Amino acid sequence: MTADMERFVEAQTWVIMFGPSMSGLRWWHLVLPRQFRHVSLARDINGKCLSVNPLAHVMAIKEYDETLLEFVQRQAPYSTAILQYTVFYGAHYRPACIEPLTCVSMAKRLLGIRKRLVTPKGLYRELLRAGALTLKPWTPHA
Repeated sequence: MTADMERFVEAQTWVIMFGPSMSGLRWWHLVLPRQFRHVSLARDINGKCLSVNPLAHVMAIKEYDETLLEFVQRQAPYSTAILQYTVFYGAHYRPACIEPLTCVSMAKRLLGIRKRLVTPKGLYRELLRAGALTLKPWTPHA
């Protein structure tokens, strides 16, 4: 990366939560493992938690009057697995591929991932390969 490009790079750390769908059963949930039917994200903004929850009917973006740690602790019982991943925005200039609007596709865009992933479990595995920190591990038979 050249010196001119480096000035545009911004790092953001996201917490990614995987779990069963909390907004009702949709037809595509029938082909997904129960523990990995949805993905949502959160990050710290000046000591408050910003939550991004891409649902089938709405993109729910909300700021909470609690810290990111408090938010994650509150969500942990409902989550199958929780990861932490740092994104370096501005490092890539090629556009993301065109794909349907899903919780996974929205998470991929926020996280700067350009691989063809369509399921929450695939995103989980890719983030682990990319070096994400595990905050709550997935235990297959829990």
